[in-house]
Parts: sequence; structure tokens; C-alpha cells
Amino acid sequence: MERYVFYADVKTSLADKAVAALLPQPFKTVENKSGFEPWNNGFEMGYIFTQNDQAIPIDLQTSMESIFPASSFTATLNSSHTPFLSMPKILGDVIQQAAQVAVTKKAA
Repeated sequence: MERYVFYADVKTSLADKAVAALLPQPFKTVENKSGFEPWNNGFEMGYIFTQNDQAIPIDLQTSMESIFPASSFTATLNSSHTPFLSMPKILGDVIQQAAQVAVTKKAA
């Protein structure tokens, strides 16, 4: 089940290693509401949507991102929940773009 939910587009050998490394996570980490709003503390925000995410459907991702300021960086990848395993180069390029946007905003 974990392979499908988290690593649907990851090579089997790598996905198997990732599944073997998973540890239990307390449910309260997703159940408890956080009051921290980083955008009110000087942080630039961004969200990378993962279109084929079986863990967090795109509608829920959109809802999560909607609380960010309208000027937040966004990008969309055609990946599962773990683009850092399935498409690390593409994800790295997107993260570099996000960093450049943040630096440009801070300099303005």
C-alpha cells in the first residue's frame, strides 16, 4: 500500500528501499492545527503541486495552498507524492526557481 500511496512513479528498487525506511508517525501531527503562519514572519511561501499524488489529492493540495498569500510561488509537477525520488532533477530546478523568486522579492 505504501508503495502506491507515496511512490507510485518511483523505480521499484528505490521505492522498496524507501518503504523499508518508513517509520510510524503519530496521527496528531496531521490532526492538530498549527497556529504558526510563516508568511507573517518574513518567510516567502511556495507550494509545489504533485498531480498524481495518491496521498494528498490535488483538491486538498489546492485547499492547503489557498491559505498562502496570493503572491506565493507555485509550480506543478506530474508526479506522485515524492518527486524528490521520481524526478529529482526537475524538482531541483523548480526549487531553484522558487529560491530565485524569493531572492528577487526580498531585493525589491
